[in-house]
Amino acid sequence: MNHEVYEIQPARPGRRSDLHEQIVAVRGGGMCLRLSGSGSPTVIFDSAIRKGRDAWNDVFGELALLTRVCSYDRKGIGGSTVPPSRPHGNRQMADDLYELLRNARIGGPYVLVGHSIGGINMRLFAAAHPDLVAGMVLVDAADDPTPLWELMPADARARRRDELRRDPEGLDWDSFVQGAKSADVECVSIGHKPLAVISRGLPDAPFGASPEVEAAWLRIWNAQQARFLKMSTNAVHIVAKNSGHMITTQAPELIIAAVRAVVHACRARTDA
Repeated sequence: MNHEVYEIQPARPGRRSDLHEQIVAVRGGGMCLRLSGSGSPTVIFDSAIRKGRDAWNDVFGELALLTRVCSYDRKGIGGSTVPPSRPHGNRQMADDLYELLRNARIGGPYVLVGHSIGGINMRLFAAAHPDLVAGMVLVDAADDPTPLWELMPADARARRRDELRRDPEGLDWDSFVQGAKSADVECVSIGHKPLAVISRGLPDAPFGASPEVEAAWLRIWNAQQARFLKMSTNAVHIVAKNSGHMITTQAPELIIAAVRAVVHACRARTDA
């Protein structure tokens, strides 16, 4: 394996005026990239389905004072001009991110921050490019949705499949399931690199779920979150007690604290 060596540098004091956006050429068109701050490791944000760079507005500016931060719009959404293939699964999304960063000349090391399906993308990215990854923050990250949706009636499952079939990003049900399973197999360990797992504290099952299904949904979700902690020997679990799935807007202060801790841990490992 070829190992790429990067120097981690502290940030210079950042300002909101540092923020800029650009369209970066990728295969088939352009993807919209937002950057701010300076220093390393660079924090890369990946969002929930149909969410883009704006999903991180509540954390972006604050963390830009710490280091360089980067968010983006995946294919098919926001300011990106390139349509996705169909189906366009999590592995393709992770490959898109790699191409985006390469073409924008944003080198590693990276702290990967993934919310919901963005967590699957980040795990696949880490598996494919381990030498570029310094640490990770998983924000109520998604895993295989099958055991969750088996709790719901057949008509609700059918509606969910149909919703995904029409998704502008091209992620259908089968590619979603396959992406999660691939991440579980391929991203088993990131060693002793710092990992923070932030999970919801409130039930957040689909609309119409009974109280019993809501409770079972949260139990399964919590078990999936607990498995993520096994990816690192240097992991911490943070529960957003008063938040559902959208921790990015319901408890952004926890994300800020977790990213800060992981960035400082990455810098301390380099200084050791």
